[in-house]
Amino acid sequence: MTDKNYSDSSIVEPVEGGVTRYYKITAVNEGQLNMLDKIFAYIEYLGAVGSSRQLTIYCDGDGAVRLKFFKHNEDEFVFRKLNYDEAMGADSGYGNYQVNDNDGVGKETYFDLG
Repeated sequence: MTDKNYSDSSIVEPVEGGVTRYYKITAVNEGQLNMLDKIFAYIEYLGAVGSSRQLTIYCDGDGAVRLKFFKHNEDEFVFRKLNYDEAMGADSGYGNYQVNDNDGVGKETYFDLG
């Protein structure tokens, strides 16, 4: 595998002029969190090298995944569980998305980050 160590990963610096948001993620097992690490690292790598790719993420609906996501609220010292309807109804202000709620019939579900 090609070495993709494009930066010093021991130092975390926010994007200049960017925004930071903190999340807590729980999973059934460590392997699921490791896979998310791979996804996030790959997305970061693509941005660092200036390359565009389409990513496919498979989510098994039988309950084996059961990831839980919590967002930190700046005005509180707690993480609150993400609300599906609230998150999907909010204007992201960036990118595009289409959610297929018809059990695989019709349009493909996608999220465009840029």
